[in-house]
Amino acid sequence: ADKAIEFHEYDFDDEEFGNGSIDCFLLYDDHIDLIDFKTRSIDENAYSNQLSVYEKVLSKTFPDKRIDKYLLSLALCEAKRVS
Repeated sequence: ADKAIEFHEYDFDDEEFGNGSIDCFLLYDDHIDLIDFKTRSIDENAYSNQLSVYEKVLSKTFPDKRIDKYLLSLALCEAKRVS
């Protein structure tokens, strides 16, 4: 399997999207797994929008990588892929 480079609490300051911090992403040769940790529910629409912003920020730095987005609920031990 591919080895990933892990990034945690990745701070960004973007002219278009403002500033923020991405919880976690894993950088592979051909793609990125973008992971946002939530305490409980992972079903709110706002979370998908938040991940979309993070995706746009990352695609500026890594334009040739496919970005797969995931939400992870820490309390409920649930994960879901976000399109």
